[in-house]
Amino acid sequence: MGQSQDDISTVLDRHFAAKVSTFLQENPTYLAEFLDRNPQLLSQIAPAPQDRGDGVVDLQSFMVSRLRNEVGRLSGRLEDVVQTSRSNLSAQALVHEAVLSLLDATSLDELIDIIATDMAMLLSVDVATLCIETDEYPVPTPRNAGVFLLEYGTVDNLIGKNMDARLDANIVGHPAIFGHACGLVRSQALLRVYVSHQSPMGMLALGTRREGHFDPSQGTELLCFLARVLGGTIRGWLQNNP
Repeated sequence: MGQSQDDISTVLDRHFAAKVSTFLQENPTYLAEFLDRNPQLLSQIAPAPQDRGDGVVDLQSFMVSRLRNEVGRLSGRLEDVVQTSRSNLSAQALVHEAVLSLLDATSLDELIDIIATDMAMLLSVDVATLCIETDEYPVPTPRNAGVFLLEYGTVDNLIGKNMDARLDANIVGHPAIFGHACGLVRSQALLRVYVSHQSPMGMLALGTRREGHFDPSQGTELLCFLARVLGGTIRGWLQNNP
């Protein structure tokens, strides 16, 4: 009479267990090294609690549960680090592309035109403007699209004295900064643009419709680098065309 399915499974299980036992005896460090390379597998190991009698508590299951939680926590942190790194690399590539476009301008008018028409697309935002302070009153209407004139001292009031950048996660854009596109703006980056002691203070304003796109907790080094390049490029054109 043939063996039942259960008998066959039992024989195979014993055979497999014997093979695994022999392999581990011959390679005593393999299992530890394998789990070290694949810590996520710990979450799938579930040893059954053992009743040792005489009031002895088996802590093995609690230790494994704690390891599972630790692996899950570390995996979550690793995923956050990976996502942050990807976002930083993407932002770096966008800023570098924008900087190269500014440096490629062949005149001051073309530089202003790049800011007004190309900067938003290059930085994946909805609107980009260049704001320049003036001591004229009332504030005149600027001649160039994408350029806005502000009262003297406005940049310090908006960004803060001795500050180079301000990020806002949830706002309504101001018409003095974003013009007709102000109603679209729900998150903004305001960047100080310093040209020279003889030139009025400037500000590069970036706005997006997505709340939280810019956030005060984010780093501003890349954006400030962009603003410094813009200030230096404007200074170069003004010196060449006094």
